[in-house]
Amino acid sequence: MNHRFRIFILWSFILLFSFCKTKDYTPTKYEGQKISFGTSGGFTGALDAYHLISNGQLFKQEGRKEVFTAMESVPKKEVAALFQQLLDLKLHELKMDDPGNLSKFIEYEAGDIKNKIVWPVEDKNANADYNQFYQKLTNLTKITK
Repeated sequence: MNHRFRIFILWSFILLFSFCKTKDYTPTKYEGQKISFGTSGGFTGALDAYHLISNGQLFKQEGRKEVFTAMESVPKKEVAALFQQLLDLKLHELKMDDPGNLSKFIEYEAGDIKNKIVWPVEDKNANADYNQFYQKLTNLTKITK
């Protein structure tokens, strides 16, 4: 009887923990909030983009293909602060489409809301708050899996 009880407990733990795994998404299949950022343009028209989704997963996208590389996840507390800062800066409703030869961009998506701001990398007069927020986002990309 003792042996059966141990097997029962073991299987119970296995089943319990198998349901605790967080679900992995890709940026194109995620329906929650998402911040995309990066650079585009230049001589080749290259795109170097990153996608942060509200569950903390961070992805790198090279080029215009929908091929994503998972990077180290971002702590949920930090993710929540970044999404709040984006809203505080009103980047989700700001109209700014001023591309240069090489441009920075930040795009916000949440449900039916989708807004992208674009400004030249070399723009010395760009809003300091936007550049600081962009820098915070790019600092997330320093460590990959």
